[in-house]
Amino acid sequence: MSQRTRSLEDAIKLNQIEPIDSACFSSFFNHNIGLSASEAHILIDALMNNQPKLTAISKTCFGNIGAVLLPVLNEMVYSDKNLLSYIQKAILLSKELGAKCISLADIIPSATNYGCDISMSNNFDLSLTTGHAVTATAMVINTENVLKQTHREIKNEVVSFVGLGAIGSSTLRLMLQVTDHPKKIILCDVFNKNEELNTIRNEIINEYHFKGELIIAHSKNLILPDVIYEKSQLIIGASNAPNLISLSSIKSSTIIIDDSAPHIFNTVETIHRIQEKSDILFIHGGILSLPQIISNKIDYHIRRWSKFLNRDSSYEIMGCSFGSLLPVINHKLKPTIGNIKPMDLKTYYEEIKKLKIRASELQFSNYTYDQEYIYKFNGNRSINPI
Repeated sequence: MSQRTRSLEDAIKLNQIEPIDSACFSSFFNHNIGLSASEAHILIDALMNNQPKLTAISKTCFGNIGAVLLPVLNEMVYSDKNLLSYIQKAILLSKELGAKCISLADIIPSATNYGCDISMSNNFDLSLTTGHAVTATAMVINTENVLKQTHREIKNEVVSFVGLGAIGSSTLRLMLQVTDHPKKIILCDVFNKNEELNTIRNEIINEYHFKGELIIAHSKNLILPDVIYEKSQLIIGASNAPNLISLSSIKSSTIIIDDSAPHIFNTVETIHRIQEKSDILFIHGGILSLPQIISNKIDYHIRRWSKFLNRDSSYEIMGCSFGSLLPVINHKLKPTIGNIKPMDLKTYYEEIKKLKIRASELQFSNYTYDQEYIYKFNGNRSINPI
């Protein structure tokens, strides 16, 4: 077998390429790479032998991150009885390839009680993190960036949080610690979390001393309440429910920063409106830009299945993936599982800033806004009455 077609795992074991320093586990998002469910199952069976596989290595200026794919379709993560078994196999594989810390991507944290269901008893020299502290940091940094580019200030905004699970609530808690407080906050979750929302509301008032108006808005049958569209022009999205946003209801000058998987908006319809009106900004909030270029090695057998897996270099990286590496290089950044302490969120934010890590380009789903669009968007701005 030629070196070109040899698997990344074998190349590391043969000392042909550097070992990894950390690893990020993800499920199989077949739709993201243009594969049907049946094609994805063929790939899982034929090329992965229904086992976890190292599919890519990101060589960063801070270390090497391995992308380990679990043989589970994303839509099956909650129901697959073998999930924890696959994770244990992936842990052993990552450890063998050099990893010292592991993070969890997409909905794997939620499906494993935010990492608490994963046994690490036999892996004392390997740490586990959800990576959520880095994702929340990315959400706040990207929010700061888009507001700066659009000449807006958070203190003048009515901010709606759509989805208040681990990512949404962590983003809210971090934002209230490191930025000015918004004028008004609207809390909305689509999965009937009334008790949790009331708890968060009390925390915002008592712990963060929020003085503005605070609204709990209830969705019904996965339909967002009108108050979000009528009152808010800055929406923070972090939900597992797709296409929650009614594009026709979104007012001009609305900005949405989203880390949902899939997105809370329909990407095709959004691109059409962007091209037609230049009056909205939908941003993927969970991406960071590193100070030096990242070199990506993608497994030959995986790459040849999809035209989407062809990005060999970039400055940008997903927060959940980068979260696996940070505890390895900075002892101040503790691996986080379960609920994240607010002070840990703030420490991650501060240390990431010290590393000269910046917001990503304004983008979503391979669509990047250019400066001409931002200029048009700013020209279309209209401030709706509160």
